Amino acid sequence: MEELSRTRLNLGKLSPFTTISELQSYASSLVMREPQAPNVTISADVQTFSVFGKPLSLPQFRAGLQNLIKDTEERMIKIMKGSPIPYKIPDDLEDNMSNTTRGYSWRKNGHFTEVSDPLLQRYLDDPDSGLAYIGPDGRFYFHSGKARQLLEELSIINRNLYLLHDTGNSQAVRSTSLGDLGLANGWRRRGHFRDFGINRLILQYTKTTNTKGADSFIPLLMASHIQRLDEMYVVIIRSFEQILAHSQWGESGYCLYDEYYFVQMGKRFSGDMIYHQFPRMFQSFFGVNYTLADYRLWAIAVMREYIRPEYHIAQAGDTIGDKASQHSTATARRVYSTLEGGLPYMTSDAMWFYDEFCRQWHDIIGLGLNPPPLALKIINKLQRQNYLSILPSAQIPTIPSTAQMSSTAEVSNDMVQTVTALKAQVSSMQATVNEQKAHFVNQLQTLREEMKGDFKAIFAQGLANLHQKNLVNHISTSGPFNVPSISDSISDVAHTSNARSSFNDPTVFDNIDDDTLYGPTIDEYMKELAEMQSTSSTEVITEEQALQALQDALQDERATWKSDEQRETVMETLEASRNIVSVMKTGAGKSMAWILASLLQSAITVVVVPFKRLLDQHLKNAKRMKCKAIQWTTKTTDLQGCNLIFIALETAASPSFQRQVFSRMFSLLIKTSPKIPRYAKGRSLHT
Repeated sequence: MEELSRTRLNLGKLSPFTTISELQSYASSLVMREPQAPNVTISADVQTFSVFGKPLSLPQFRAGLQNLIKDTEERMIKIMKGSPIPYKIPDDLEDNMSNTTRGYSWRKNGHFTEVSDPLLQRYLDDPDSGLAYIGPDGRFYFHSGKARQLLEELSIINRNLYLLHDTGNSQAVRSTSLGDLGLANGWRRRGHFRDFGINRLILQYTKTTNTKGADSFIPLLMASHIQRLDEMYVVIIRSFEQILAHSQWGESGYCLYDEYYFVQMGKRFSGDMIYHQFPRMFQSFFGVNYTLADYRLWAIAVMREYIRPEYHIAQAGDTIGDKASQHSTATARRVYSTLEGGLPYMTSDAMWFYDEFCRQWHDIIGLGLNPPPLALKIINKLQRQNYLSILPSAQIPTIPSTAQMSSTAEVSNDMVQTVTALKAQVSSMQATVNEQKAHFVNQLQTLREEMKGDFKAIFAQGLANLHQKNLVNHISTSGPFNVPSISDSISDVAHTSNARSSFNDPTVFDNIDDDTLYGPTIDEYMKELAEMQSTSSTEVITEEQALQALQDALQDERATWKSDEQRETVMETLEASRNIVSVMKTGAGKSMAWILASLLQSAITVVVVPFKRLLDQHLKNAKRMKCKAIQWTTKTTDLQGCNLIFIALETAASPSFQRQVFSRMFSLLIKTSPKIPRYAKGRSLHT
């Protein structure tokens, strides 16, 4: 070997090694010296991306997605004979992703409908459906033609769902990986995963260059619009599709539809079918003839222009904790799963980062919780303009207007288009900001009026309590009330059961001027106050109203209390007349206490949650049930019109939370309320 290496593995010797080395050097020189034309070009406003000369804009893509979602839902409703079939999937449904038992799937871990196979039952109950009949031998048979017609329509729905999952959940994925997606474990593990009420697609594939031979684990978070269609298809339609497949192709057809997600007319959605069908589907919904490769280039270009680099997660090197444990970080993430503070583990941080990336993509394509963001190039240009605004006027270069630029031959048309697009985007942003500002001002004014009434009622009730305890003698007829006594009285009143009715009555203090709070006229005031309180009324939330709100939140008109403990806890919470401690087991429905309080009452509810993951889950469920919910962090400065606040344990215990939420809000109330007595103006309420 030494002789062969010395004689042949040298430059200038004719051998395969030297030939390949010379070709690599030549190819590298071509890359560096020859101009490379781009496959993708981008418009000045970063809204349209052209792949090989075929343009597709983001608004056009968003509109196509909405049409695709609408078409898929309409076809599903048509299959279900005009009306959707209700179902309920618990958020705490067990789904062990590490279970590799053949046939395992979360679909088989519970009953989600009132009866088994409800769609089949709907067809059998319809005498005009023509799907099945009883033969002369008394046995049950399917009409082959009708079953095949339904399977053809179901294959279109399946094809639409493939396009939705390929374009809506994340930027372009490998088509063959998505085509192999499994609903249940087979010769390889499944890829349809449900976790805390969220559906994910787990892409598992083995690259040919992967010497280890292990599947990669890539979790993709479903967009909420797509998850709704996905649940309807997997829970309601797929079991019906399996039965029809069994009537046509026997046991093998049934097993095929049970194991794989994308199956059409008894065949798995193979690579050839994907490459053949994708351009036609894309053309029909998005208006441009893109192949799989074209769309992949388009999606990656959009991702690069809109998603910040910090969301492109890459682990560089090993952490100290992993090295101290004598493992690499890659090994620790793949093998170990310990408590918070120990070795980093893949299930928590990898899925978290993938979810964050997918949410960014959902916002870009119009399926997220936030409006579509600006492109990174636009943001950078706006930031540079802001930097110029802080320079002395002599240092700021003169920028000609659009009209001047267009009339100057030296300025290119591209620059004119860029400036015009920037102005349009800035105007749009300004309009949005003004609209949100007006909304926030209205919300703040409403909150101020509510707090103003509550605060006046507190002082009124405190004065009544003083009178009942014969503490009026402590009040000077020529000076203000004794503030410490009033504070103590308010503290006592705030814990009594009859304080709630007066707190919610903002008219208690309206007819009382500052002079009434001084001198011997206190008896007349107390008499008037008693009359006003006797005529005031507080709206009481009945159990029927609470149950109706529960059904609306769950979107299930048959929903009822899980237990007497849940009902009692909810009603006690809504009454808010005393302090309670409710101990209930996992899944017993404790969260309905603050969900219904948020939906039925305007008062602010604060929920302290000890664990970050549990807090995120509660916040997501609350927003899904139409609650005005927000998470309070150390950086939060505005409630944003929300009346349900989730807060971590450590944040709730911090002095900053008390200062920002309580002291700040009451100090603002004192400064802005004209009806507050003179002795209280400008004083703090730390006592």
